[in-house]
Amino acid sequence: MDRFPKATARSAFIEALSRDGALIIEGMLDPIRLEALRASIQAEAALRAAGPEGGPRYWQTFHGANTKRFTGIGLLSEVFFDLLEDEVLAGIADALL
Repeated sequence: MDRFPKATARSAFIEALSRDGALIIEGMLDPIRLEALRASIQAEAALRAAGPEGGPRYWQTFHGANTKRFTGIGLLSEVFFDLLEDEVLAGIADALL
């Protein structure tokens, strides 16, 4: 998986995503906002038990016994919305959608 600085041309991001299905954008968040997002997610994860929370057996197998699943990250940290409004992410989404 390729790693890129945030200032990289959008075309390089699209090429990497098309080829590999994923990429890492270094500096996507500044260190303060990254730590705020990380702390809010870690705090929520600490409240959750590992493993599936019910559902059909195949669902439990799919998620595995060690996975902690939760949604609503936007309710935990406003930084999540900063990511959604980021020009780089919006540009990638516009190009792919």
